[in-house]
Amino acid sequence: PVILVAVDAYDNITEGEARDQIDQVLNRLIREGQALGVNIVITANRINSLRATMLANINKRLSLYMVDKDEYKSMQGYQALIQSPIPGRGQIELEEILDFQAYLPTKQADVLASAKELRELAEVMSDIWTGDLPAKVPMLPKVISTKFLFKNKKVQAMREKSEFPIGFDKESAEVVGYIPKQTKYFMALSDTPEQDEYFENTVLENFSYLKGKVKTIVFDLSGKYTEQTDVFDNVIGVDDIGMMVKKLGSEIEKRAVTGEHRPIYIYIPEAEQLAQKIMLSVDDLQVLLQKGYLVGIHLIFSADQKAMSSGFQDISKLLRNSIPAGLIGSKLSDQNLIKVTSSYREPFVGQDESNLFIGREVTKVKLASEVD
Repeated sequence: PVILVAVDAYDNITEGEARDQIDQVLNRLIREGQALGVNIVITANRINSLRATMLANINKRLSLYMVDKDEYKSMQGYQALIQSPIPGRGQIELEEILDFQAYLPTKQADVLASAKELRELAEVMSDIWTGDLPAKVPMLPKVISTKFLFKNKKVQAMREKSEFPIGFDKESAEVVGYIPKQTKYFMALSDTPEQDEYFENTVLENFSYLKGKVKTIVFDLSGKYTEQTDVFDNVIGVDDIGMMVKKLGSEIEKRAVTGEHRPIYIYIPEAEQLAQKIMLSVDDLQVLLQKGYLVGIHLIFSADQKAMSSGFQDISKLLRNSIPAGLIGSKLSDQNLIKVTSSYREPFVGQDESNLFIGREVTKVKLASEVD
């Protein structure tokens, strides 16, 4: 089937951060698309906003009335006809340059009046139409709020299944997150304090939603969660974490026999400090990491990426060895915690962004950076 790709107001791309990536795709469409039945139409206010490599491969150019005569001639050449300042009147070069008159959507000659009439017509059509409508093109705002994240229908569907939405795929604008039943545990590694804060805001919102549906626990290494009983069923202090890990090991053995899998979700922030602050057996932690998810005990760690990378204690080595899923806050080429293919052209990771990895698959994610 023939596919028509329309790019409206290309000029707006020229100042954007993603111009190089967009131009790369457009250039390939222009060069190779027609042979495959993929055609492209581009509109722009100025011909010079398109790069020369792109213009060289565009074989049909339609020009409407332009105030700048030099711009007009650079588009149609010096054989161009004299322009007529009539709405919808333009020129195209076929075997020779011809004038054409485009169909106008309204009777209004004034652009603003025409746009107003079109908006009114669209509202009437929307009110009358009772059939299906095409899905909206997914677009992400520059800043994502927790309200924007959690009102998303796919996010709500994930939460109904006790899954953890984290943010949006920057490329597809689809919701992405942690699915507990599919991986042993999840570790969010932050390169900046802002990344850690944004991830924690999302985690706390998810735990608050889950409270009452599953058992929620936090390992409180710094004493800042003691008052958050509306989010967690149990707040485990520094002195009790080692014993709790042993109890969870016994619970895993019991569940393996009885088959009871009532979910327990455990949040472990500041995980890079576990080795320094807790008397903890490596074997006990190993059991929790490797077998907990099989019986419904799910672990969500967060940690400072640099501290976790450099920790020399056995606990730190165990935690960072073969992390099954999580977030990496830096460029993939600037870390050694996970083995994935990276590129020296990899863009900088923003403060409200991170790299979500599941196994060796990586997705650039935009996080919710505003709480409302």
